[in-house]
Amino acid sequence: MKKSLRAGMALTSLVFAAGLIFSGCLAISDEESEEAETTSEISAGSINRAAVSYSGTSGILGSITSATPTGSGLTGVKAQGWLNSAYIVWTGSSSSYTVTCDGQAVSSYLTRKIGGQWRCDIPGLAKGNHTIKVTSGSSYLSATVSVASHDRTGFAFYGTITPGAYKADGTLKDNAVVLYVNESTKDKVSLDVVTSSKGATTTCTGLQNILYAFKKGYDNRPLCVRLIGKVTDFATMDNGDIMISGSSASKPLSNGLTIEGIGSDATAYGWGIRIKNAQYVEISNIGFMMIDSAEGDNVSLQQSNKNVWVHNCDMFYGTPGGDADQKKGDGSLDCKKSTYVTFSYNHFWDSGKCNLLGLSEGTTSDLYITYHHNWYDHSDSRHPRCRYYSAHIYNNYYDGNSKYGAGACLGSSLFMESNYFRNCKYPMMISMQGTDLFAGTSSKNSANSTFSKEAGGMIKAYNNTMTGTYYFIPYGGTYSGADTTSDFDAYVVSSKSATVPSSVVSLSGSNKYNNFDTSSIMYSYTADSPEDAVKNVKKYAGRIEGGDFTYTFPDSADKSYDVDTTLKSKLENYTGATTAYNEASSSESSGGSSSGSSSSGESSGSSSGSSSGSSSGSTSSGSSSSGSSSGSSSTSTVTSAKLTADSYSTGTISSDTVYGDFTLLATSKKNVKISSSSATYGSTSYKNAWDLQGGADGVKPSYRAFKVTLAKGDILKAVVNANASRTLQLSNGSKVVSSTSVGTSASLFSYNATSAGTYYLYSKSSSIRVFEITKTGSSSSGSSSGSSSGSSSGSSGSSSGESSGSSSGSSSSLSISASKTQTGVGTRSRLNEISSINQIKNAISVSNATQLKAALNEVVSGGAIVLAKGTYSFSETITISSSNNGSSSAMKYIIAAPGTSAEDIILDFSSQSLADFNRGIHLFGSYWHFYGLTIKGAGDNGLYVSGKNNIIENCIFVENRDSGLQIAREKSSLSNMSDWPSNNLILNCTSYNNADKTGENADGFACKLTAGNGNVFDGCISYSNSDDGWDLYAKEATGSIGVVTIKNCVAFNNGKLTTGSSYGNGDMNGFKLGGSNGKVPTAHIVSNCIAFANGHDGFTDNGNGGSLSLTNCTSYNNAKVNFNFYRTNKGNFTGLVTGSPNNSDKYGTSSVASTVSKTLYYTNSKYYWISSATSVTNGQKNVGTQVNAPSFKSTSLPTANSSVHKNLRNADGTVKLGDMLKPNDSTYSGASFSTQAASILGVSLKTN
Repeated sequence: MKKSLRAGMALTSLVFAAGLIFSGCLAISDEESEEAETTSEISAGSINRAAVSYSGTSGILGSITSATPTGSGLTGVKAQGWLNSAYIVWTGSSSSYTVTCDGQAVSSYLTRKIGGQWRCDIPGLAKGNHTIKVTSGSSYLSATVSVASHDRTGFAFYGTITPGAYKADGTLKDNAVVLYVNESTKDKVSLDVVTSSKGATTTCTGLQNILYAFKKGYDNRPLCVRLIGKVTDFATMDNGDIMISGSSASKPLSNGLTIEGIGSDATAYGWGIRIKNAQYVEISNIGFMMIDSAEGDNVSLQQSNKNVWVHNCDMFYGTPGGDADQKKGDGSLDCKKSTYVTFSYNHFWDSGKCNLLGLSEGTTSDLYITYHHNWYDHSDSRHPRCRYYSAHIYNNYYDGNSKYGAGACLGSSLFMESNYFRNCKYPMMISMQGTDLFAGTSSKNSANSTFSKEAGGMIKAYNNTMTGTYYFIPYGGTYSGADTTSDFDAYVVSSKSATVPSSVVSLSGSNKYNNFDTSSIMYSYTADSPEDAVKNVKKYAGRIEGGDFTYTFPDSADKSYDVDTTLKSKLENYTGATTAYNEASSSESSGGSSSGSSSSGESSGSSSGSSSGSSSGSTSSGSSSSGSSSGSSSTSTVTSAKLTADSYSTGTISSDTVYGDFTLLATSKKNVKISSSSATYGSTSYKNAWDLQGGADGVKPSYRAFKVTLAKGDILKAVVNANASRTLQLSNGSKVVSSTSVGTSASLFSYNATSAGTYYLYSKSSSIRVFEITKTGSSSSGSSSGSSSGSSSGSSGSSSGESSGSSSGSSSSLSISASKTQTGVGTRSRLNEISSINQIKNAISVSNATQLKAALNEVVSGGAIVLAKGTYSFSETITISSSNNGSSSAMKYIIAAPGTSAEDIILDFSSQSLADFNRGIHLFGSYWHFYGLTIKGAGDNGLYVSGKNNIIENCIFVENRDSGLQIAREKSSLSNMSDWPSNNLILNCTSYNNADKTGENADGFACKLTAGNGNVFDGCISYSNSDDGWDLYAKEATGSIGVVTIKNCVAFNNGKLTTGSSYGNGDMNGFKLGGSNGKVPTAHIVSNCIAFANGHDGFTDNGNGGSLSLTNCTSYNNAKVNFNFYRTNKGNFTGLVTGSPNNSDKYGTSSVASTVSKTLYYTNSKYYWISSATSVTNGQKNVGTQVNAPSFKSTSLPTANSSVHKNLRNADGTVKLGDMLKPNDSTYSGASFSTQAASILGVSLKTN
C-alpha cells in the first residue's frame, strides 16, 4: 500500500511500505548542514565470501536473579546477578572484609564503600548460579544469584578468538594478567612486561607505560585492566588519552586486552581511549565524562584495528571543542580504517556526534561493523554517519534525535533492521538524495545536504518502527516532487533475506548495495522485535543496571540540539559514588594478578585441599600435592597467585623484580638467574627455575629471596630442588617460621600462615632452585598447624575419574577397589553401601530446587550433595561450569539420600519450553559423580555432559525432549578432540520415553558428533525412545569421535513410546554405531549387549566404516535387520546370536571383509554357524555350517513401561534378565546377565 508523504498528513499505526511500521505525524522543520569532512574517491571492493566462523554467541544467554544475603553479624542489602558478573551489598561496622565467590577468593580491590553501604562487584563469571560470601571476623553473609552471559554478537567475533581478555563463556583467558586501577592506584600500578625477544622484562609503572611496553609485542599474556570508581587523568597519558596500540599495522597488539569498569560507577573522567594497530580489544562498562584530550573522542578506533568490541558504556558530554558543532565535545564512539567491529549496548546521553564511521579508506572491501542495542538517548546525529563500510545496524533505540539517525555516504552499505525510532527527525538518509535534499519540504535543494555533498551509499531497511515526528521516503513510495526510485532514503524489504537489486543505485555516485547481509560473511544472530529491543536496551544498555548517573530529559530535548545546561552542570559536578575502599586492599598489589578459569575470574592454577593421609592423587589441573597436615576442618583452598619460571626466558635478574604478588629480591652483585633446569614434580614437568645461587643475608633478606604478603590462613607453596642437600627457610622478617631440607629430587615446600604479615623464602646457605611458587587463600575456616612438608606424590585414577588404592587419617574415604571381587556381570560403585547421611563427612542436605542450585557451588571435593525424597522443579537449565571440578582423588557427589531410589528423586524440568539448549543439566565440570536421580521433561537433553572423568550412576532419564543423556563438547570453538568430553562412565542408568518434536533426534543415550576418547556405557537400558537406543553418530564437518565402549547394555522397543505413540522420522535402531558413510570411522567396542523388538535394526554400523568390534551380543526380532554391518571395514564379530530375524544379517562391505567367529548368522533365509574365524563380505551366502533355528530358555520379553528400571535390575543396580534369550544350546554364546556385579568401583567420598 502506498501513501503520499506530505506535510501535515497523519500516519497512525499504519504499516507503510513493506517492512516498516509508522505512527505519529509529519512536520516541516529546517536542518542545518553539518561540517564539511574529508571526501575521497571510492575504490571498488568485493565481499569476502570464503567460509568464516565466529567466536561469539547470539543474544543475552541465561537469566539474572537477585537475592537478599543472609548470615550473622552483618546486614545483607542485596545480591544481584548481571551479565557475566554479580555483586553483593551489605552494611557492617568493620572496615575490612573478605569476599569469596563459589569458594574462590575475590580481590579486595573489588570491595568498596558507596555511601553507607559496602559493595563488592565480581566480574569474570560464567552463566549460571554463583554463591557469594562475605566474612569479617565471626560475622558473615551469603547469597546465591543467577548470572547471564553478555550478548556476544556481531562482526567483532569474526574468527575463533573472542575479543579481550575473557573467553566466550565470560571467564578470564588462561594466563591473563589483571590490573586494578582506582584513583589512588592509577599512577602506582605496576607490572613486569616482557620487552625483548629474549624474554627480558621491564618493570613498568602507570597504565600508559604498561601499555607502551605491551606495544612492543613480546608479551602475549591477555591483559585485563579493571577500572574502579571515578578515575581522573593519569600522570602519564598519550595526548590526554589512554592509548592502546601495536607497533605497526603489520605487527598489531594481539594479546587480548580488556579495559572494563567495575560495578555501576566506573568513570573515565577527563580522558578517553584511542586504539590503533590492535586486535582482540574489548572496552566495557565505563562512563566517559567531560573528555578534554587533544583528540576529544570518548573512544576512537583510529586505524588498522580488527576484532574490537565496545559495549555497555555510558557516553556523556566532553568539554567543548573549537568548532561550532563541538559544543558537546567531539565524537562519542568513532571508527576509522578498522574492521570486524561491534558496538553494542552503549548509552549515548545527548551526544552531539555519536558514531563517525569511515573517513578516507577509499575502498568498500573488507570493512565490517555491527551496531546493535545501543540507546541513542536524545543524541543529535551520526547513528552512524557511514562511509565505505558494510554496517549491520539492528535493534537500536533512536530516542528523540533532533538531527538524523543513520546516514550512508561514499558507497557504504547499511542494513537497518528492527530498530525503533521515536521522534527521530530523519531516521535514515542517503547523501545527496531523498530527505537529505528535500529536508521535509516539497522542493529539492542541494544546499540542504547534511553530508558535505559526498556521493551516496545505500540502505536496506527491514522491520523498523518509526513513531512521532519524522520524515522518511521509501524506495518506490510517493513523495511530492520526488521520483522515489531515485530520490529515496532506503530500499525497504518485506523479508530480511531479500536482496537489493543491482539496478537500485545511489543518485550521486551510482553506488550499489553489496548485499553483505545475505552473504557467507554474515554471522548468526536473532533480532528482537523493535518493541522488545526498546525493553532490552533500557534494561541492559550502559553500565551495570544503568550506572550511577541519573537524568530525565525534558520533552523539549527531542527537537533541540543545544547543550542541556542542567545535564552539563551535573556532569561538571560529578564526584563519583565510591567513598572508601576495603582496608584489606592495602596489603594487596594492584598490579599483575594472574588469573585462570576460576568462577570469580581471579585465580589460577590448581585447587588443593588439606588432605590427611599419606597419599594423594593428581588434582584436576594436573599438579599434585601431599604431605602431613593437621587440623579439624576439611578446608578447600583457592590459588590467588601462581608464578612459574617456565613463563619467563632464561637470564639474570639484578634488581628487585615484581611478579604480581611476589617480589624477587636481587642486586647486581647478589643476582638471581632464571636457568634451564629440568625437573618433574607429581605430573608436572618444568624446564626453567629461579636459581637463588646462595644464601640470603638474614631473616629479613635484601637479596636472593622471594618476598610475599600472606594473610592468616594463606598457604605458601614452592616446588624446589638442589644439587645437594640444602636448607630452605621461610621467615616473617623477625625469625625463621619454617624450614625444610631440599634434595636433588623436586619436592614441595608448604606453609600455612598462622598470622598475617610479610614473609621471605630463601636458602640458608647454598643454591636452591625454585620452579614454581604459589600463594593460596583459604575459602573456609578451620584450625591448622602450619606444618610444612617436602614429600611428593604422583597421580592415580581410572578413566572414570575414581582412584585406586587406600587412604588413611582423620578424614577417610570409602576403601577403593577396581578389581574383580565376585562372580557376575557388570559394575557397581560402593555408594549403595551408605546407610546414613551421617557417614558422609562433608554432606550438604537439600530438599528443594533452590537449595540444590546453591549447593552446586558450595560442595567441596570429596563431599556430597544429598537429595531428600521429592520432586525438584526447575524452569531453567542447571549449569555446572567447567571451573567447578572435583579431582581424581576427591570427586564431587550428587546422590540420593540413603534408603531412597532413583524413582524417589525427580529433577523435573517439564516447565521448560521446547527449544535447543533448554537442557536440564549442563555438566561442563569434571570429576563429578551423580547417583540415584531421575531427570525428567527437559526442553532439550535431560543431561548434557561436556566435562571429563565424570560418573553418572543409577539414574533415570525420562520424557526429555531430546536425548535423555548426551555426551558432546561444550561449545563449537572447541575443535580439537583433546578438548572434547572424555573418560566419562555412564553406569547402570535407564533412559526411556525421550521424544523430540519430529522424532528423529531423541535417543536414549547419545555420545555423538564431538565426543572424545574413553567414554563408557556399562549396565544401561534404553527403550521406547523416539529415535535410537544408542546413537554414536559422527559427521564429516567435525570428524571422527573417540572410541566408545558399550557393555552389558540393553536396547528394546525404540521407535515407539510406552504410550504406543510412534514417530515415522525416527531411525528406531537399538545400537546405532556411527554415520557419514565411512568418512569419519571410529572403532567402537560393544560387548555383552542385547537388542530386541526395536523399530528398525538391532545393531547397525550406520555407515561408520571403522573396524567395529562386537563380542557376545544377542539381537532378536528387530523390525529390519538384527546385525547390520554391511559398511564395516575389517570388523571383528564374535559370539553373536541372532534370533527371530526379519531380514538377513550383514557383515563386511562388498569389497572389504570382516572377521566373524563363534557366531550364529542368518542369511538367505537360513541359519549358519560360523565356528572359527572367517572372512565375510556383505551379501556372501552359505558361510559356515547350516543349522536349525535356535531355541531359547525364555522368549518372554519385558513390557515397555515405567517399571523397567526397577524390574530389570538387581539390588546392586546391574541388569537382571535371567534366562531371557539365553540359547538352550550352550554352543552359542550371546549376551548373558547374572545376578550381581562382577566388579566394584571404589569412590573417593570422605566419610566420618
